[in-house]
Amino acid sequence: MKKYLWTILITSGVMLVLLIGGFIGLSILGNGQNEEEKIKAEELDIISEDGKKEKIELSEVVPLLFEEDKETDSIMEPQYIEKYPAKKIADIYQVGRSKEIKKSIDKKVRKGGYTVDKPLWIWNPFGTNELSMYVAFQTPDPVKIRYTISVEDNSIPDFTRTLKNNGEGNLASQHNYQITGFVPGIKNYLVLKIYNERNKEIARNVFSIEVSELASGERQRISVSQGKSKTQLTNGLFCAMGREYIRWYDNSGFIRGEIPTMAVNSQKIEFVDGTMVYAYKKNGIAVVGTNGQVIKTIDTGKYQLDSDFIYNGYGQIWAVATNTAGNTVRDNLLSIDLEKETVNLCLDFKKVLPDVYKQAKKPKKEKKLDWISIQSLNQQGSDSILISCNELSSLIKINNISSKIPSIAYIIGDKNIWNQKGNRTYKNYLYAKNGQDEADANAEQQQAESVLKTTVKQEVFQSAFDIYDITTEKGVSLEDGQYYVYFLNNNYGSWETRKDFSWKKFSEIGKKGSTAKNSFYYKYLIDEKAGTYDLIEEKKIAYSNEASNVKENKGNKIIYQSGLKSYHEDDKDGRKIKEFTLKEKVYRVNKFDMKGFWFQ
Repeated sequence: MKKYLWTILITSGVMLVLLIGGFIGLSILGNGQNEEEKIKAEELDIISEDGKKEKIELSEVVPLLFEEDKETDSIMEPQYIEKYPAKKIADIYQVGRSKEIKKSIDKKVRKGGYTVDKPLWIWNPFGTNELSMYVAFQTPDPVKIRYTISVEDNSIPDFTRTLKNNGEGNLASQHNYQITGFVPGIKNYLVLKIYNERNKEIARNVFSIEVSELASGERQRISVSQGKSKTQLTNGLFCAMGREYIRWYDNSGFIRGEIPTMAVNSQKIEFVDGTMVYAYKKNGIAVVGTNGQVIKTIDTGKYQLDSDFIYNGYGQIWAVATNTAGNTVRDNLLSIDLEKETVNLCLDFKKVLPDVYKQAKKPKKEKKLDWISIQSLNQQGSDSILISCNELSSLIKINNISSKIPSIAYIIGDKNIWNQKGNRTYKNYLYAKNGQDEADANAEQQQAESVLKTTVKQEVFQSAFDIYDITTEKGVSLEDGQYYVYFLNNNYGSWETRKDFSWKKFSEIGKKGSTAKNSFYYKYLIDEKAGTYDLIEEKKIAYSNEASNVKENKGNKIIYQSGLKSYHEDDKDGRKIKEFTLKEKVYRVNKFDMKGFWFQ
């Protein structure tokens, strides 16, 4: 009996321990989730419903001054910000200059004496982000730093982020950061918050700085309108590319960063091994570090960069380019080796599609022939690429691109375009619309049974016309050889280099001199084994027949249409959450949370 009672007591004790442990585990998990949700809300860059912002006591504020600033009447002793001004944008991208600035900064840091109370401050030392500050200091113990930029204007949201360092657990004793997100033309308050290894805030310091208007003339905020959807925006910064400046905007439309370049073709950013890669001039790319330093630049010589480039995961950038010594545009693919800093011509599409090229005629008003107009690149395996050809309203996959004999894998486009002289050579590569053969067979059967009228064969879905940016996506449940491609179908019929083509039979698309009711979001399911493609998702959007792009982002969609100079974030059902209108057209807008680069 005693043995039985002991067994009951021991079992009950074990169950009680497990129950308490379970409650503790759930409590820890719940607290972790709550903390993540709190951080996510803080980093959303919108005014909260209660209107709360960072609480700042003027008595704790240390003014930051430039040497040319007048003395302040603050009760706190001011600290001074250093500068390394560049005379012109070209100077910014002199690698030697950038290296010397880095040496100068490192020398100051090694000398020591900089603390979180009194750091080393340098305003945009490398010139690569007009709304940034370089800050360096040491702490006695490893800590992580979270910061908030706040202004007195209650219509401007706080900008809060956790800075990324290379320490284990994002903890470090030596701190060197590029802080971005300052608001131009107004006094900014910078709050540095110090967290220990238990993620507890142990100290904070508050500084103020008068930030000048941007020399580019860009305003503080772009136009914003609220959509009907109540879905929350995703976290991150919208990045507008394709003019002399690459600009970063928050979820409330305020500019938070500006990268100057020497060309209007800075139409893409890639992040490679902890660096940011972009075109800084018509024929050159820059590799920039997290602190803003220009690590290297690679000149592409006679090849002008255009429309798109991608990192292939093997040390090379693949880029659409124009041979400035030739008479055509946007029909070359370069391979740029980032380590060796070499540039090689990977593909000349005149040799891939020679019969299409031969039939194209240059419009009188144009200086060069834009016969294919490659607008977007998507990597397919280690040596294949899927391109969008705006002039042909088609997607084309090319295999073995680095070999001497590249080959066409398939073409997706309207069959009427690929039944024209020259194009007809390649129509055997044309994938069929899924279900089209069956629909055609049914139409023929109806025709055979009817003596009264001619049955017109109908397309199972409308072809896409005027395609720019495309994105491929591998679905979780798809079979080998199947994947998604999504893009914006501008729904505009134009073939400027083939004026002999008639658009009369296409009644529901926009044409020269007339507009369509809508453009569309299209999502294809491509099946390489079956040689078919299917339209699995279609959503109406406002009509526009100029450069456009869409990116899916955590369930939402970021849509940009240059013809409207606007971008908007939509929910999964295609309803607008918020729309933003730019002052001028750009080529592409994407959204990045910048975690792993500037932020943690």
